[in-house]
Amino acid sequence: MFSIFGTNKKENSNSNDGGAPIDSSSVFGRFQIFLKKLDERAFDIAREVEESAQLIADADTDPHKRSFLQFKGAIIAQFTQIIQKASSTYQTNVIPAARQMEMIEIAPFYADWNAKMVEKMNNLFHGVLERDLEKEYSLTMTEYNQAVGDFHCQQCGAKLDIDRFYFQSTYITCQYCQSQNTFDPGSKARLIQHIVQPLARARCKGQYQLYQEKKTQSGKKKSRAEFEVYLNALITEMDLILPGMADQHQNYRTRMLKDFENEILPW
Repeated sequence: MFSIFGTNKKENSNSNDGGAPIDSSSVFGRFQIFLKKLDERAFDIAREVEESAQLIADADTDPHKRSFLQFKGAIIAQFTQIIQKASSTYQTNVIPAARQMEMIEIAPFYADWNAKMVEKMNNLFHGVLERDLEKEYSLTMTEYNQAVGDFHCQQCGAKLDIDRFYFQSTYITCQYCQSQNTFDPGSKARLIQHIVQPLARARCKGQYQLYQEKKTQSGKKKSRAEFEVYLNALITEMDLILPGMADQHQNYRTRMLKDFENEILPW
C-alpha cells in the first residue's frame, strides 16, 4: 500500500474539489491527497472499461462469454482493491493520528467518498451489452432456415421436410425413396438451447416486474396469479423461439410451478 502519511510540508499544488489548496501538514489534508490519487487510478480503470468493454464483449464468441467475464472480474477486482486500500488507510493511519475535532470533518468526507466509489464500481459496466440475445437468435435461425431450405434427398433429389427443430445432425428418411439423409442444422443451432430461456425471460420483463411488485406488496403466496401470468407468457415465448418443442416447454412450466408451490407451503 502506498501512503503519503508522515510528510509535514504543504503541497499547494493539490486542491480539493472547491479549488482551495489542501494543507498536507494536517491528517485530513494528507488523507484528501491520498484519496485523490486513488480517484485518478479509478478514473483510468473506468476509461479502460469505456474504451474496451463493449469491444471485448462483441469479440467474445463463447456463448458463456468467459473471456469477457474474466475481463470484467479483473476490472472489479482492481476497483475493489482501491476501495479496500482507502478503508485500510482510514482505519490504520487516519483514525489513530487524527484529533477528535478533525474526525468531525474526516468521517463524513470519507463516508461520502466511499459511497461514490462503490456506486462508480457498480455502474462500471452499465450500458455494456454482454450478449445481444435477439441478434444471436436471429443469426442462428437464419443459418438454420438456410440449412432447411437446402435440404434435399441425396438419392432422388426430393425436397425433404423438417417438422421440428434439431440441435444435432440427424438422419431423415426420404418419404419418396426411403433413403437415409443426414440433416446438419449448423453450428449455431447446437447452442440455441442455451439462449431459449434467457431470451424468453428478456421478452417477458413486464410480466415479471408485475409479479415482483405483487410479491413485494402481498407476499409470495398471494402473488401466484401474477406468477402464472408470467410463466404462461414465458412458455409462449419459448414456443415461438424454438418451435416444435412444446412438450419440453410444458414440462419446464410444470417444474417451475411445482417449485413455486413448494416454496409457499407452510413448514
